[in-house]
Amino acid sequence: SLVALSMILNLPLTDILISSSSKVAGSSFFMRFGKCVKLAKAFVSPGVQKYLDSNAWNSQNFGDVLLHMIANRSLDLTIDQSIGRKEFERKLE
Repeated sequence: SLVALSMILNLPLTDILISSSSKVAGSSFFMRFGKCVKLAKAFVSPGVQKYLDSNAWNSQNFGDVLLHMIANRSLDLTIDQSIGRKEFERKLE
């Protein structure tokens, strides 16, 4: 979506992309108190995973999932109808 935004606004991607963390050799880091701190790998316990896979979780988050799907569809339509899929893919690389 940042590539599409840069194309729509006719700005270089470097003027759009801002990242507060960086990836170095597969590790994630972020700034904390002015120092670069390595992030721990994500861990989900079996109990939490069971809840995330449950109908209760899916029901509570249905609206967010639907909004995400609609935003992705809107982005795809913008790329196809306003930017052009081939030009977008070329800039994406």
